[in-house]
Amino acid sequence: MVLAAGLLVWRNEADRESSSSARDNAQRVRSNPGETDSRQKGSGTPATPETYVARIREGMTKVEVLWIISEFQNLGLDHDPGTAPAAEYELQRKRLNRWYLASLEEGFGLTDQQVTQAEASLKALSQQAFHRFRTAVDNASGEFVHEGKRYQITSYGPILDLVDANRWLKDEAYAPWNLCSLTEDQRAITWLPMLESMRESDSPMLEDQAQSWLSLASACRSFDREPKDDFGDFSTGEAPGLLGKGGAVFPLLDEQGYPGAEPGISRLAWKEREATHVRKQVLGMHPAQLRMLLLLSPDGAARIEQIFRAPGG
Repeated sequence: MVLAAGLLVWRNEADRESSSSARDNAQRVRSNPGETDSRQKGSGTPATPETYVARIREGMTKVEVLWIISEFQNLGLDHDPGTAPAAEYELQRKRLNRWYLASLEEGFGLTDQQVTQAEASLKALSQQAFHRFRTAVDNASGEFVHEGKRYQITSYGPILDLVDANRWLKDEAYAPWNLCSLTEDQRAITWLPMLESMRESDSPMLEDQAQSWLSLASACRSFDREPKDDFGDFSTGEAPGLLGKGGAVFPLLDEQGYPGAEPGISRLAWKEREATHVRKQVLGMHPAQLRMLLLLSPDGAARIEQIFRAPGG
């Protein structure tokens, strides 16, 4: 199976070659120190709303930001595998799972037991995804012959369903509270309180079938004030557009807001100010928020790296 011009191509004659390619890529990941799974399994210190807010306010250094981006790029997560066998796309999904799990570990301070639960849940969900992926390929319509080999073609959709986190994370089965048993304090950090409040009040927001738990990142959290409405400690303001996906799993605070474009200034002037705003906001992120931002906006890795490596960055 190879990807070319937006099409997924399955080559029945190349099963052995595909398996070999996947093994070679797996070996490459293991042999590169920048791509190994170096995280410590389970911190043993579950996060609370207080420690979560404190970590955000502590911020990150330029070195920390570039290290996370480098790790993401070294794993090859900033781009899809391109022309590759089906096994490579499945391997890519496993790398994405690992990145997502590392984000949850860092943000929630998962214990060993919680990590084990989440790993098992992600593995089971991935097996279902792999089955759907292979079924889509097997049921592909259309074929052609190139250099004496027969190819079956399917749409690009099955690839995106497998390796685009914006698609598969919409399923609430991937929500942190469904992957493992979170403590009460850990659950309080998540979007679950707002989601439960919306469901109890029959919020019209839930009438849109496209709405998912992942869409709640359009709001910001305020853990420091008394609840003022039915949605508890959630503000009515929108999260920053450019980097808002960083709050998809780990809510952004009101104070992490991103200023919009100022009226009456030129495109060039705004672009210069944009770099300043992006730099400031990224430095003010929780590391787990930056990890989620990269997972959901992989193209942003190059842009953020460019800003931080520029003179004065």
